[in-house]
Amino acid sequence: MHTYTTQSEIREAFWNEYPDLEREARRRKTLSKGHNAQTTTCRTFFCNFVNLLFESGQISEKLADKATL
Repeated sequence: MHTYTTQSEIREAFWNEYPDLEREARRRKTLSKGHNAQTTTCRTFFCNFVNLLFESGQISEKLADKATL
């Protein structure tokens, strides 16, 4: 089991896990515009992903609380 200590590691793992969402974000030119520019689907997947990492002990509660896409 891999543990993550930074938001950038979480983002990289998320985009690796959901490459279709990354392609869509790149197509829409919203990949690097912050979480408010992402689609609701993408934000929902990211929140679920972060929650899963926290529940499995792969990230701390503090990191889970501040992680943004």
